[in-house]
Amino acid sequence: MFRSHVVLDFWERALPEEEMERLKTQLRREELKYAIYCMRMGALAFMVIIILICFSWLGLFQRRFIVLLSFLVQVLVSKTVDLGPTQGPRMD
Repeated sequence: MFRSHVVLDFWERALPEEEMERLKTQLRREELKYAIYCMRMGALAFMVIIILICFSWLGLFQRRFIVLLSFLVQVLVSKTVDLGPTQGPRMD
């Protein structure tokens, strides 16, 4: 997010005001899409971990398998969330 604001400040000096307002609006929209995407990924990871814990309590999985799967889900989510708004998947 910081990188996008630095670039925005740079272009603010070079572009006309109406073009700058359009770019700021587009940036806000992209940041909002990214925030929603991160919340969805977090909620999905939380649900998967809860389901795995429930299966573990019911005796359907071994404890080691649950720990390994939970770790893999956390790594997947952290890698996805680390992507910036310009690097993440398009959500048009």
